[in-house]
Amino acid sequence: MTSVLEVCLRLVERWIFHRTTPARLVAVALGLTLGATCPSNAEDAHLLPYLDPGLNRDPFLTPGKLDFIYHYLSPTHENQYNALLWTPVFKGGGGILSPEGKPDTTYFGGFARVLATRPDLGDWIIGAHAVESSSRTDHEFQSEYRLPIGLGFGGGIVASSDPASSVQFGKLGLRQTNGSLTYIVETQAQSTSGHLAPGGYVALYNPVLLTAAGTDGEQWRAMAGVVAPESWHVLRPAAEAFYTDNSIGHFDGTRSLLLNLTLGYHGGYLSHPVRLGRAMGPQGLEFGNPLGFLRPTWNRRPEVWEMGGRFDLRAERIELPNRQLQERYDALIFPLQWYPTHSILDDLFIGSGYQSNPTLRTSSVYGGVHTTISFFRLSVAVEHQFENDAFLFTVGVITIL
Repeated sequence: MTSVLEVCLRLVERWIFHRTTPARLVAVALGLTLGATCPSNAEDAHLLPYLDPGLNRDPFLTPGKLDFIYHYLSPTHENQYNALLWTPVFKGGGGILSPEGKPDTTYFGGFARVLATRPDLGDWIIGAHAVESSSRTDHEFQSEYRLPIGLGFGGGIVASSDPASSVQFGKLGLRQTNGSLTYIVETQAQSTSGHLAPGGYVALYNPVLLTAAGTDGEQWRAMAGVVAPESWHVLRPAAEAFYTDNSIGHFDGTRSLLLNLTLGYHGGYLSHPVRLGRAMGPQGLEFGNPLGFLRPTWNRRPEVWEMGGRFDLRAERIELPNRQLQERYDALIFPLQWYPTHSILDDLFIGSGYQSNPTLRTSSVYGGVHTTISFFRLSVAVEHQFENDAFLFTVGVITIL
């Protein structure tokens, strides 16, 4: 079993001392861009807010978070670690998948806003990622510059051991706001393993509704989302439907449908800035939720109980290239949040799930707590899967900056 200390040391080793040139370039690029985002008179302590609570008011760190989550799956004895830093100027992290008796998979990367201290010059976002294991060493790099008038251009490259994942793309986009309505229009050209295809994305949203759709030649992507107005106090639902089709190009892939719903929206995963990153894809470079091409990624999808309060629902259906299905359905409730009185037990939740894939069909029950203690957000959950008599333990700690 890999300890937390070993995880940290091995991530540092891959960031700084890795022997391969591509990995070293990724680390150097992220280091330079992170340094460029800090104010010219910034002290190193600005990167370590947990040493002094007074630094929490720094606009380059707030709103932000340090996020660590750990999964342990029995009886396969698989350990999963993921850590990330999320601030207005830098979002990145890394993790390790450590199955017992098998080689580990390590991943790391991030995105930085180079012109955070000079918004009058526009917005320049740079991102880099790497995934390393015994069978693959993949890297990606992307960048986009946006003028203050909303016109932007950029591109990226993915160097992968899988031909279907080797990508080069360039893009040109425009984003404008008129009153409460914002629209984004992007056109792009993407080469996937030598196959060039045109593409583009459009998004239209206001504080309540969001729609987005587009294609890159290898994938169709569409999303519709809604967030109840702030005036809804007792119940504030938020929901979205997200569809992707990776079977349209030269390389056959999955088709997936993801549905999310909460009755206690409080921002985060189902907010428009975050869901816009999923809707626009890795080429979109949406800093509200920046995504890359490579998987696994540090930018983890929140657990069901992290989407909101009162009641949460998630349904996911994936059609594999061989047309077999992989499904997962979850529903959970925070039972005491439905009472008008408040207590320390309000953050307890219970839920049930069902999953089906080519090798397993099982229902499950789970429960835990998702609560705030001072400036920490703590999650502890246990899930029992009946068919294979497996237990999944989850521990997550988020430090609010």
